[in-house]
Amino acid sequence: MTVSQPEALAAALLAQHRAAFKADVAAGRANPLNIPYHFIPAFVLPILYMAVPHTKRPWLYAARWLVLAVVILFNLDMVRTTSSSNVAIAYVTGLWAVWSIMHNLTMLVWMRPQFDAERVRRHPKVPTPASKSTVSNGHAAHSQKSSQVRAWAPGADVEKYDYTWQAFPASAPFSERLYWSFELFASFRGAGWSWAIPTIPSPQRPEKPLSGEKVRMDTVPLVTHAGYATYPTERAFNVAKLRAVAVAYLVLDVIKVAMMKDPYFVLGSTAAAAALPLPRHLALLPLWLVPVVRHLMILFGLYTAIAYLLSMHDLIQRHVVSRFIPARPELWQYSSVFGSPVAVLDRGLAGFWSAWWHQTFRIDFAGPGAFLVKRGHLAPRSHAAQLIGLAAAFVQSGLLHGCGSFTVVPRTTVWYPMVFFALAGLGVAVQRAACKALAPWIAGLPRSVRRAGNLAFVVLWLHATVWPAAEDFAMSGVWLFEPVPVSFVRLLGGGQVDHAVWRIDWDACPHWIKGRHWWQSGFGG
Repeated sequence: MTVSQPEALAAALLAQHRAAFKADVAAGRANPLNIPYHFIPAFVLPILYMAVPHTKRPWLYAARWLVLAVVILFNLDMVRTTSSSNVAIAYVTGLWAVWSIMHNLTMLVWMRPQFDAERVRRHPKVPTPASKSTVSNGHAAHSQKSSQVRAWAPGADVEKYDYTWQAFPASAPFSERLYWSFELFASFRGAGWSWAIPTIPSPQRPEKPLSGEKVRMDTVPLVTHAGYATYPTERAFNVAKLRAVAVAYLVLDVIKVAMMKDPYFVLGSTAAAAALPLPRHLALLPLWLVPVVRHLMILFGLYTAIAYLLSMHDLIQRHVVSRFIPARPELWQYSSVFGSPVAVLDRGLAGFWSAWWHQTFRIDFAGPGAFLVKRGHLAPRSHAAQLIGLAAAFVQSGLLHGCGSFTVVPRTTVWYPMVFFALAGLGVAVQRAACKALAPWIAGLPRSVRRAGNLAFVVLWLHATVWPAAEDFAMSGVWLFEPVPVSFVRLLGGGQVDHAVWRIDWDACPHWIKGRHWWQSGFGG
């Protein structure tokens, strides 16, 4: 290896990080992420608690604070002591620890699921004499022969099933209550729940809450105002998800190889990186354009990685997991990972974060603000409610990613992600204030000019403020992770010094771990 070969340096750094982590584990200073051990307090325990009726037992409802305390204490210790020899799993360790605290805060404090949450429940229709001519599922009868327009949600079989809103089934057997609770905690965006986030396709919320009324399946849109689309047929779902996985796979392969030729993505903004030559695709550019290209690579890398993972997750959930655990059985409960970029053009930075970018954690980020509004402490849609909701969302996002940075093996500056998300929230507030102050003048401009202005603000603000997050990703070693098992780019000779096509690192793959105690044994790495 020579110092002029960042790809070889990346391999050496990866081996160094792995050796350091293994030494810490051997010395008892660190623990590898372990399934199920590290998931029991924050996932299994709250599900069991929520499966026991507490609406008429104040003492049991108050016990949620004890459950929450266990989750927080256990997960904070996980952040302090747990990591992985796999750089991606090491980062996800911090994300999981903090997100599960936030999610439990949402379910146990910000919301009251047993009191007001309802899910869409599908059950076989009871045959009646009128069933041959009428579909009584919240909408008028629909003749498939006389109309080619689907009047109800994609995949909803209203001829065979009734769809009703099901509140917590307090008098049902424990197995049904447990399944209701499991679906509650396992849902990220709330698909099929009365509390679903507003950007995804969902039926109209019940007009009379807790009445068990039928679901208006004809109110589920194919595409929402934010551009999130569900799928009209099973084939359309499979094609869309498989296409997303395939395209993301190829893009990740290209970006990974390109990044490993750039010393910045291996070492960050360090003197050692500055001493190394730029790769050819950057050396030919003006110096001011180099950081622009790097920031675009980061954006595309994150976008494609998220699209790849969540699309693969939907395919596995739909075709494998649902055969054993019937969660999200309906096609309309699956939607696109990202919204429409039109939201960015129409709403600027607010549209970027609250509509276009993936909304996986939205219900938790919005929880504190929604709680204050619901309790009457803030007026709905007031300036104070918007500011507090904005601050709560971006502070939590900063903490989430900051803890991801904390649990990696290399030393990082954990407040860098917090700075980035604080600046992101500030940018939304600044643009809102500017648009409000200039509203009379802006209103007279053509829509194309307004959209160009929004896009320009988003691009310039993100480019100027992304440096803390970009630096943190580089220093944490996230880009050293191999995202694809087989590299077609390296097969074609695109690598710098490493042309191996097979990229799976077996040493970093999850495997059986024998813990100090039997309950600490499980799969991890």
